[in-house]
Amino acid sequence: MKQTQGFTLIELIVVIVILGILAVTAAPRFIDVQDEAELSVARAIEGSIVSAVNMVHAKALVQNTLGNNANTVVDTTVVAAGHVDTDYGYPESTAQGIGAIIDKPSTWSITYSGNDTTFSKGDCSVIYTQPTGPTEVGRITGAAECNP
Repeated sequence: MKQTQGFTLIELIVVIVILGILAVTAAPRFIDVQDEAELSVARAIEGSIVSAVNMVHAKALVQNTLGNNANTVVDTTVVAAGHVDTDYGYPESTAQGIGAIIDKPSTWSITYSGNDTTFSKGDCSVIYTQPTGPTEVGRITGAAECNP
């Protein structure tokens, strides 16, 4: 009579237990991926704001539009209206200011409130604050405070 070979029940249980232990240790790494992705998006928005603000300020310097409530002309492929509303050479916290030059992800919201523009999703936000005087600069805060 020929014996058939296979795994014993004990061997199968040991393998299942080992796979379970691996799954339990790896699961938290995959769960945190969503939070880390939101932090990465926040940092990307922050970088976009910094670049856009610097570009508009450089254009304002060249065009000598550094006054309060000024318009800085930009390439019409960047902004549909052809200009960005600026205060002291930096974009205003309005839809025709910073809102005109930043493309936010569709899942994020944008809120204009006084001198602040807030890009947010859940508990993660990036805030742009327009200058209120000729010696100030536009400030960007928030991405570092997102909880990964």
